[in-house]
Amino acid sequence: VGSFLVIYFMFKTMMITYKGIKIAILSDENSKRITIPLKQSLTFQLFFVLYGLTGNPLYDMNCYLPYLMSCVMAWSYYVGHKSRFNR
Repeated sequence: VGSFLVIYFMFKTMMITYKGIKIAILSDENSKRITIPLKQSLTFQLFFVLYGLTGNPLYDMNCYLPYLMSCVMAWSYYVGHKSRFNR
């Protein structure tokens, strides 16, 4: 049950990041300023998931802390633009 919750939130965060990139590209205001960090966030999230297939990234602080920061970047954009995500 616990691993299912972790995997669910990992993929939910990746989907929110992907939707955020699409929304930022469609909006005209400062799209590069927003899309570049979101793309970096998605890239590191994918790295973390793929590293999880062979190792245990949850106990590797050099990998886990940047992953948490990349998740926070995506969630903060989601919270700030929640009305755009519901379309």
